[in-house]
Amino acid sequence: MNRYRSAFLKIMVGLAALLQFAIAGVAVGSENDQARLADFAGDWESNGITFGQAAHSILRWHPALNGKFMHVEYEIKSADNLDAQPIFKGLGYYQMSGKTSLKAFWADSSGDLHPITARIKGRTLVSTWGVAGGKLGRTHYKLNRAGQMEVTDWLLHEDGWKQFNHNIFSRIKPMLE
Repeated sequence: MNRYRSAFLKIMVGLAALLQFAIAGVAVGSENDQARLADFAGDWESNGITFGQAAHSILRWHPALNGKFMHVEYEIKSADNLDAQPIFKGLGYYQMSGKTSLKAFWADSSGDLHPITARIKGRTLVSTWGVAGGKLGRTHYKLNRAGQMEVTDWLLHEDGWKQFNHNIFSRIKPMLE
């Protein structure tokens, strides 16, 4: 139990530090650094298999808090009933902290709250989320040549990284002004 309490405290300390930057209006990266995330901005959708079932997924990337952060929302609905409540929702805030590195956090409807370290490598945003010794995963957001975003998720197990999700998203709406 102490391990979980320690992990929770680390997450909360990271979240508090991140929120202090937001409240103070201090940008760690320059506007040019933050612009690296602009290629991801907009609304995206995918139809595919998620959590082992046919699903319709929406991914929204938009600037937030005076452009100091990029806000991401992720929603999954059953493809059989798009009017039903989402089967999964998550949100995160990303901030450039160098030319290619970012810091972020993620919270979702399963009750997870993860610190994120990330980097931009070419046209791919590589995020590592969670804490060592606890739930640890990674997500790649890759902008492909067809103008789509490929999102792949892995979770670290005792025997290595296991992919649990892969979707190809098409942009349905550009970034809002």
